[in-house]
Amino acid sequence: MDVESFLAHYGLMQNPFDAEEARHDSVLAQSMDSSPTHPQFGKIFGQLNPPSTSVVFGEKGSGKTAIRLMIAHRIKSENQQHPDQQTMLVVYDDLNPMLDAVCHQHRRGKSADVDVILQDLRLEDHQDAILSIAVTKLVDIACEKAPADEAMVTLNRPDQRIRKMPRRLRVATALLAVLYDQQQGEDVAGRWIKLRRKLRCGGIRRYSLLRIAAWATTILAAGLLMTYFLTRHAPAEPLAVVTAVSRQPALLAQTSNGDEKDHIDPAPIPEETEPTSPAAVAPPKNMPGADPVIPIKADENIVSQPVITVPQEPIAPVDISPTMVLTLGGTMLAATVVLWLLWLQGQFTLWRLCRKTCRAMPTIKRTPGQLRQLFAELPRQELVRHVLSIAGMEGRNSRYQLTHLLIQILGELGFTGIIVVVDHVDEPTLVTGMPQRMRSLIWPMLDNKFLQQDGLGFKMLLPIELSHILHRESPQFFQEARLDKQRVIDPLTWSGATLYDLCTSRLRVCMDPQRERTLSLTDLFETDVTRQILADALDQMRQPRDAFKFLYQVIQEHCRMIPQDQACHKIARPTLEMVRRSQSQRVDDLFRGLTPA
Repeated sequence: MDVESFLAHYGLMQNPFDAEEARHDSVLAQSMDSSPTHPQFGKIFGQLNPPSTSVVFGEKGSGKTAIRLMIAHRIKSENQQHPDQQTMLVVYDDLNPMLDAVCHQHRRGKSADVDVILQDLRLEDHQDAILSIAVTKLVDIACEKAPADEAMVTLNRPDQRIRKMPRRLRVATALLAVLYDQQQGEDVAGRWIKLRRKLRCGGIRRYSLLRIAAWATTILAAGLLMTYFLTRHAPAEPLAVVTAVSRQPALLAQTSNGDEKDHIDPAPIPEETEPTSPAAVAPPKNMPGADPVIPIKADENIVSQPVITVPQEPIAPVDISPTMVLTLGGTMLAATVVLWLLWLQGQFTLWRLCRKTCRAMPTIKRTPGQLRQLFAELPRQELVRHVLSIAGMEGRNSRYQLTHLLIQILGELGFTGIIVVVDHVDEPTLVTGMPQRMRSLIWPMLDNKFLQQDGLGFKMLLPIELSHILHRESPQFFQEARLDKQRVIDPLTWSGATLYDLCTSRLRVCMDPQRERTLSLTDLFETDVTRQILADALDQMRQPRDAFKFLYQVIQEHCRMIPQDQACHKIARPTLEMVRRSQSQRVDDLFRGLTPA
């Protein structure tokens, strides 16, 4: 019998049990609101304000990825109901970029052993990778880019919220963007310019005062030295001096033979009186160098008297010698050299800081040239406060401070916290499912201070192999990790009854909406197959993926054994028992590592 005809008989539009990967399960996507969850999902999800941490150990196929998708769905629903009190979701499930960057740095140091590379993995590398994801989403919000997040809701007027932020937080946003913004497919400089316009940080400038002063003294020194070289061979000529003669009393009269007479105090000369006849007084010829006499208007009541001016010594010009110009030029040149040396020292220090930062943050794809260009536009006090400590011995504490700054900034934008979901730790290329490599990858994150940060919650969905290794750790490790505070679920198990409800829910999701009758899992079987028998059979499958494989195989086997002309749509109990034995054996071999799937 054809499988499609069997499903159509019950009004099923698709096979509910053919999916094996939660990320590509369309039935799961449709049943987020109606599908039953794991009994301990409430403990795993916890609270959103403040966010909580939980650590889950589960077998392959136990539903860890489905739990991650359910967490994202719940967060999105909460964000839609409370758009001004959202929770940012950071999905940290692709660890390949971080491991590739760390491996590339080690191979430059001629250390290509993967086990050695993973053993040297630090908590700071995980912090940088998580901050990079979160800060990239923050920059998208600031630039008003449509969110690609699976749980985020678009904020209302984020530009107004940014303008109302304190300048300290706006500068911190710029610093975080310089360090961690990793948007793919966009120009780094263009994205930075757009963000800087949104932040409106008045202290972020391209040119420093030291560089401006150096350019000013350079221009002055060049001008003075050029003046010196142009004027050092020119003859010194005194400046022309213009003498003036006063028309007021105390004129000294002299005779034609040069004898001095008494001072003459002539009467005031009225300026508005019109002369009867013009007269001009010429200077005596026997007085060389005498200035021309100003014409005096004639008056009938005044006796014409000769008026002679006294020669005055010319005013000596200010002598700015070439030596003085050379001295000033030399002083400006020395100041120019000092200022440029100080600027070069600052640039060299900045270049060294960029190189150290790139080495301390291998997971961030930044070159020293990009960092130097962006660091030059940040206030120096912010670089000293955060970036120097990142490149130094206090790198981990500095990242804690940057995380705290990020949470403060998100709080100003309307976020109550961050949820970080860690999943698929057994799938990176360098790990390949090996337990010891997974241990080297995850153990740095099992730190109480890291997992219990304010405003930050972790949902760590880990393979069951790490649970076996965890039980062999030393008491000192447990004191540092404090797993008794992390809501540990070890292991993540499913009962037969829960799996039965889950499978029934999937059946109903796949039903034709025009069908009025509600379908249950027992409706597919003969009357002698009770609900308890199905629950016991599903209990042997242990987890959702194997339960779906079991039911899928039951339907396939029934359709294979029934001819098309008989059209029997009820699955017999012998078929169920036969598939049950084979699938339970497969599951046992899978748990013992004897079969691949």
